[in-house]
Amino acid sequence: DDLRAVSIDALQNIVLGGIANFVSNSAGYLRVAKYDSAGALLWSRTYNIPGVAEDNALSDLAVDPTDSSITAVGYVDRSDLGQ
Repeated sequence: DDLRAVSIDALQNIVLGGIANFVSNSAGYLRVAKYDSAGALLWSRTYNIPGVAEDNALSDLAVDPTDSSITAVGYVDRSDLGQ
């Protein structure tokens, strides 16, 4: 796993973003997780394109200070598209 971004929302929750690697699959998955100020996990989301084993990577994230919405950016390597 590789942490790439950290942000704090209006309620002082911690939002982390990065790459998750699973033993059964060597490809990286995008992951965003939100923790409360005490460190308890509130939720976690993982993204990968089904059937594609190439790397996915989160590069950065931002939390909107008015409504705590999260925007994450990154990339997906797709050899099937010639990338």
